[in-house]
Amino acid sequence: MHPSSMDKDTEEERSQRHPLFSRLKCGEEETLAPRSTDERLYVTDVVLVRPGRAYGGQSVVAACVEIGTRNLMLGTLSAEDPCVKLQTPVELDNEFCFYVVRMEDGYAVDDDADTYVDAHAAVVEFQGFALISPSLHTEEKDDDDHKDGQETDGVIYPRVARASSAGGNGKDVRQVVARGLFGIFMFASMLASMM
Repeated sequence: MHPSSMDKDTEEERSQRHPLFSRLKCGEEETLAPRSTDERLYVTDVVLVRPGRAYGGQSVVAACVEIGTRNLMLGTLSAEDPCVKLQTPVELDNEFCFYVVRMEDGYAVDDDADTYVDAHAAVVEFQGFALISPSLHTEEKDDDDHKDGQETDGVIYPRVARASSAGGNGKDVRQVVARGLFGIFMFASMLASMM
């Protein structure tokens, strides 16, 4: 299902949506994957649950997701701007990895040298939903009536500190942030010139 058609969902399809969320401290990551090809996962919001402390004040963090070879910055969060609602939900196909990085002067800070996670680090929640195909949903429900246990919602690997083994994720995020800030400044200057 294409994300733009989500407004046209039937009541039955809406009832098959299941909440999806993950909380991470700055410097942590979590790798997940849909449990089947009939399940679609989407992220819709990122929320700063607990602001972190940086030298000289509150910190700014970037909530990011790595999907295959793509690194997407979903939003920058601070105590002044604690929530970003995505205009269009981002589909998380295949295996993906949520992670949070600290921002400094508009650039992602590579904290790979610090392997510990600060007790006062910012905490970000990634929010979204899982959409299960109707045929899969009814088959699983019938199978679950015959089972006593519950299955997990996806393949989950333990949270670990962000490592530099990915070969430059911080640089990719910096480029995304720089382009985003450039776009914001261009938009603001265009608005200012109109007034």
